[in-house]
Amino acid sequence: MRRKSVCICILIFSVLFCLPAAAAPYRSYTYDSYGNAVTIPDVYEPALILNGQDMGVQTMGTPTDLFVSQSGDIYILDSGPGRILVLDGNYKAKSIIDHFTLNGEDSPITDASGLFVDNQNRIFVADTGNRRVIRTGTDGVITAVIDKPESAYFNESVEFLPEKLVIDRAGNLYVKCRNIYQGAVLFDKELGFEGFFGSEKVVTTAKALSDFFWKQFMTEEQKDAMADYVPTEITNFDIADDGFIFSISPGQNIPWQNMKTEMDGIRRLNPKATDTTVNKMSKSAYQSMAQDARRLNFIDLTYDENGFLNIIDDQKGRIYHFDRNLQLIAAFGSLGDYDGTFLGPVAIDMCGEDLLVLDSKKATVTVFRLTDMGRAVHQAVGFYNQGNYEEAIEPWQRVLEHNPNYELAYIGIGSALYNRQEHQSAMEYFLKGRDSERYSDAYKEYRIISMRSNFVYIFAGLIAVFAAMMLVRYILRKRRRGIVLTSGLQSRDISRYKLAFYTVLHPGGGFDELHYRRKNSLRMSILYFAALVLMGAFEQQFIGPQINMRDPNSVNLTGVFFSRLIILFLFVLSNWALSALADGKATFIDIWIITLYSLQPYIYCGFLRVLVSNFIIKEEAAYLQFIMIVGILWSLTMLLSGIMIFHEYELGKTILSLIITLIGMLLIIFLVFLLYSLFQQLTSTIMTLMNEISFRVRMG
Repeated sequence: MRRKSVCICILIFSVLFCLPAAAAPYRSYTYDSYGNAVTIPDVYEPALILNGQDMGVQTMGTPTDLFVSQSGDIYILDSGPGRILVLDGNYKAKSIIDHFTLNGEDSPITDASGLFVDNQNRIFVADTGNRRVIRTGTDGVITAVIDKPESAYFNESVEFLPEKLVIDRAGNLYVKCRNIYQGAVLFDKELGFEGFFGSEKVVTTAKALSDFFWKQFMTEEQKDAMADYVPTEITNFDIADDGFIFSISPGQNIPWQNMKTEMDGIRRLNPKATDTTVNKMSKSAYQSMAQDARRLNFIDLTYDENGFLNIIDDQKGRIYHFDRNLQLIAAFGSLGDYDGTFLGPVAIDMCGEDLLVLDSKKATVTVFRLTDMGRAVHQAVGFYNQGNYEEAIEPWQRVLEHNPNYELAYIGIGSALYNRQEHQSAMEYFLKGRDSERYSDAYKEYRIISMRSNFVYIFAGLIAVFAAMMLVRYILRKRRRGIVLTSGLQSRDISRYKLAFYTVLHPGGGFDELHYRRKNSLRMSILYFAALVLMGAFEQQFIGPQINMRDPNSVNLTGVFFSRLIILFLFVLSNWALSALADGKATFIDIWIITLYSLQPYIYCGFLRVLVSNFIIKEEAAYLQFIMIVGILWSLTMLLSGIMIFHEYELGKTILSLIITLIGMLLIIFLVFLLYSLFQQLTSTIMTLMNEISFRVRMG
């Protein structure tokens, strides 16, 4: 028996050790147009984990920056020993710059934090510890030094602490300095101080205006204790081939919480420092990403020649991979000690198609390479951005083979079909890609073509509908009896159910008949409430996709039911309570029925809005708002008539009662939350007392 157990254990361990290791202990994901995070196949996967020995050098000390030159060489700033490692395209050491001289004398770098290599292979280093920027070659000879500029902007209290730098095609040098809020410090190609570039604007908020006001009456000590409203300091930047600079601006930290008020900002600055960022992510997807990213801290970014932007964070080790329109392609990465994870990421750059991440704590460079899925996405996005939609179809189809739910692929194929004038097919793909704007464009063209080709049938149909309406009107006139309400009809011949519909067109006479002859119907009011709930469900489920693409899985009939029931109940309760104080004659049930009867136009217009939304384009959405405005005003007119007749109020008193009713609703909500809070505190106190009594009993 013992021998059998030993054999089973050996077999289990053998199976476990033979299982293939996962490529990475995380999953890549993106956000769909509804804002949900969805898992996707990996776009990048870790291919190499390089330490100093793998590169052919000694173990790295404290690497702080990474740069890939135009010639393809890789430069690593190893700040600990104060040296620069130069690698070739195979990630093997070409040279080590560990001895720096200035005018023939030793001039080592200290706590250096950034470097840049220009197109002449001149190396610029942000020598933070020595408060300078140096220019050197691969021989370590320093050919230029930039110290603290002599300017009014740099007084004695301001230290020159360069951290990151880039150089544009004209040779201008941009230096990100610590505690400098005016933007990057700008030097011309002769390394002369020019000013500042890309300062963030201070957003004027109510709190900022309030603080500014109170500061006028405070002492200097009190002013120092308050927040200073200054532009945020740039975290890092990178320059694209077209001369545009991508920068990261940190969000404001929330005290005592490990999160920020908003996601770190990403800007694309032209030579005039104007932000030209174009974000084509859907609104819901961007809002969800921005909400999740409030717990991240972006530290570096890289923009490659193919138009892809990669941003890395050091709080969760996450990498965001965007296209040039800031549409999120994938997010991946994690903190950890496994392959493909990081402990202290500090820099990111591209070497051809390889994505390089420098880890300061591990002293490694992780090389990520495109998967088949990633390569297909890059090819498709490349064709798409160049306007070659036809060529993009094949790689997009390969993407869908890897991930049938990848929305960008459907949008890409839909764009190609739209370019072919195949508008109906394009609509199907845009619908799958949940892109309402492009769907609306395709539907617009499809509608024009359909109306032109079917004009005769449409015109004949309209004539037939008009003729049918006239015929029905003629028949109803002949069958109409001489029944008059207040306007001439004899009310005894109209049932309470027909009277409910009659009030829509004749609110005065209808509500008068309901009140004095007691023909109101609680059943009809319940039916109207059911229609109100159904209208809410229809708005979520069947609104035209060119107007708003809602997630069908997010339709919550229970939520619609209770939200509308609570609002109605609060209105009726508040108005009934007011009537008890202001000599109103209507009962609680009367007010309930009046309110539901009055909502008929709003309900009918709501259903009409859903129907019309499927036949118009996005630019015509104002018609839908007009329909709902008509319904609301019509229902409000009916409600005024009903309240005035049932409470026996004058018009002015009726309007005043409705205003007080709304205030009463807010007061009831406040009291409910107050009672809930008191109940929570009472419950907490009782539980504390019970725990204390239980503890003393056990101790006694």
